Amino acid sequence: MKKLPIGIQNIRDIITKEYIYIDKTQFALDLINNGKHYFLSRPRRFGRSLFLDTLKEIFKGNKALLGGCHIAQSNYDWQPYPVLSFNFSTMASRTTESLKNDFKAKIANRGEKRGIDVEGLSLELQLDALIKSLSQKGPVVVLIDEYDHPIISHLHNPEVAEGNRKLLQTFFGVLQNLDKHLKFTFIAGVSRFSKIALGSQVNHLKDISMDTKYATIAGYTQEEIVQYCDEHVQAITQNKNEHRQPCTKEEVLAEIKDWYNGYRFSKAETYVHNPFSTLNYLDERHLQNYWYVTGTPSFLIKQLHHYPSSAVPLSGTKAEEDELIHYGNLEKINIKALMFQTGYFTIKGYDADSNNYQLGFPNKEVQKAFTESLVRHFDLLDGTLPNERSFFGKISGSIF
Repeated sequence: MKKLPIGIQNIRDIITKEYIYIDKTQFALDLINNGKHYFLSRPRRFGRSLFLDTLKEIFKGNKALLGGCHIAQSNYDWQPYPVLSFNFSTMASRTTESLKNDFKAKIANRGEKRGIDVEGLSLELQLDALIKSLSQKGPVVVLIDEYDHPIISHLHNPEVAEGNRKLLQTFFGVLQNLDKHLKFTFIAGVSRFSKIALGSQVNHLKDISMDTKYATIAGYTQEEIVQYCDEHVQAITQNKNEHRQPCTKEEVLAEIKDWYNGYRFSKAETYVHNPFSTLNYLDERHLQNYWYVTGTPSFLIKQLHHYPSSAVPLSGTKAEEDELIHYGNLEKINIKALMFQTGYFTIKGYDADSNNYQLGFPNKEVQKAFTESLVRHFDLLDGTLPNERSFFGKISGSIF
């Protein structure tokens, strides 16, 4: 029985150390064949980082590593390209100056490893020189995860958030001007500030966040769980029966679906499971809330506290697509977009006539997390606020 890759975001470890790998390389192949610059928004712990790492190995030409995957059965040429990858959540960003210094250090480090000296230059010139130098060996691939972390982690401090936003604008502006030196870019994060906060510097990116073709690019479908995790599901079934909890494999799958499935990211009625919670359940064999502790970003809680007057119904909430795409601005966040992009709301239905989406909780885990764990969090922070107490007394009605 293969091991469960809980929290592992490195595809080399997953494949070489005999973990289950749910193959998503068909999406990578489609993206490579049909475009050049992409943007993806997904909640935390949904497989974004693993997909980016998979892209990195593909563009490095590592066919041997991915020999059992969909892309290896295609006519992809496996030509290696220079790859630059950054995870913005690992950069110091308490001040804009610290973000800039850390960013420059990481760019200089990438250059040093390739024999390219970019020390002493400004951030813009460092990035420009590094990519142009690398492109002498072939067009460069740039992969960026958690692009929005320096902004959303400081929404409580508008001065820092704004400074970091401007720095990111500079970075993405340089990338945009280096298009002829680039083979492929893929930018990913939780939020969709792309059009609002970063302006024209990212207008060239194709946003696939709500594209029906890529609805299952992150997360597990029911069919994938059946295909890849069957032995673990059978083990849970056997364990329940041995402990006098008679059930079938189909009933276990239905239980997993009820608790951890239900995420829908497009107009198509296509749903995925939360991979982090699903893997933890297959490992611990106990239905509980696994995602909230590690998946809930602190900026969600801070924003809900900051705007207690913004009423959003928990059931029957409707939104146009623009409301789901845009946060609004850094001063006042669109709560519907916030809840959707962080994974607390999902698409429950779509009305083509009105072009409206119906939103709601995706599954039992999220509903339980919101109505219990998040409520307790608010109580602990400032449980004496009358508006919040009124809300919690009517939890089935609306949020702030």
